[in-house]
Amino acid sequence: MVLSIMSNYHLSLLRSKGWMRAGFVVAILMIPLASMGFALGYFNEGWLGFTQAAEFVASGASAALIVGASAGWILRGFAVRNREDEEEKEENRSPARPAGPATAPPGARHAGPPTAGRH
Repeated sequence: MVLSIMSNYHLSLLRSKGWMRAGFVVAILMIPLASMGFALGYFNEGWLGFTQAAEFVASGASAALIVGASAGWILRGFAVRNREDEEEKEENRSPARPAGPATAPPGARHAGPPTAGRH
């Protein structure tokens, strides 16, 4: 059942909706990360440590949301720029030469219409 639901999603780096979802997930994951850091003693003890943990959560969540909100927009801008560059290269490319008549190799005789005929 889970596989059928997950197969409906298509991953695209150019769509900002997926990047925003990833930003929300990372922002929410900052809370357990901060609590593990607090439990391992990375922050001070007491209210000062709690304040540091809250600042850690707020800064990590805001960074995740900023990256999530801007990543799709930035990647789409690079993709559009790359497509425009490719189109300019194709326009500046010299047109292909049209195929000319087939030429016989040197020394070969040309078989033309018969010259001797009944009059």
